[in-house]
Amino acid sequence: MIRSPAAPVEPSEGQDGEGAQEEIWAVLRQLAGRVRQPGFDPEHPLRLRLRADGRLVPVGVGDCHWIWLPGRGWSAAYPIADPGARALVDLYLPLCGLDGDAARAAAPGGWTLGHLGQSLDGFIATANGDSCFVTGPENIRHLHRMRALSDGVMVGTETAASDDPRLTTRLVPGDNPVRVILDRRRRLPARLRVFTDGAAETLLCCDRALVTPGRDRQGQARVLGVPARAGRLDLAALLETLAAQG
Repeated sequence: MIRSPAAPVEPSEGQDGEGAQEEIWAVLRQLAGRVRQPGFDPEHPLRLRLRADGRLVPVGVGDCHWIWLPGRGWSAAYPIADPGARALVDLYLPLCGLDGDAARAAAPGGWTLGHLGQSLDGFIATANGDSCFVTGPENIRHLHRMRALSDGVMVGTETAASDDPRLTTRLVPGDNPVRVILDRRRRLPARLRVFTDGAAETLLCCDRALVTPGRDRQGQARVLGVPARAGRLDLAALLETLAAQG
């Protein structure tokens, strides 16, 4: 049976396991991107249907796979049979509506989600201070999915210095978020990968007193000055500054 690229397709038709999960993940990324598009109206229902080329397109009543309802966000309009795909929807679908106008009205500075990695016995690093991959591959993959659904990913000075992280989505399909590095005193070396690899837009946030003419770059990263209070960056001002960056 041959379908044209524009023909409708039933989600996960003939697929289960990894194939169904890959399809659902692609759909989730599209749903998250849809609410970021200019002109998206969270006060109007929106119905989308999956086509054979993998795109979600608007359709009329009664002919959809996914629906946006005001005050409720996204929901599936068909049963998702594969347990793994269903688990992805349950975990990530609520995050796919956090960038709409209604969500911004509820949280004007944007939504900030924290992720803490720790071992089963409650530690965030080994006895010798090694904190990379302490949680295992399943959680690392989850972390990369969270990045793919977010506008930015933020780490502090110590994490950047000790782990030299890349902060990308290399383990899953999806765009890299903007990398935000907090370094109030500008102590981090320019050799770190986030400043040199060019994999994603990178912002170094420091005390604004340290941003002077000719010192507005850290390697390939742009330097943003943020007010500091009591020896710490003002986090409320930081979020406002980041929101103003778009």
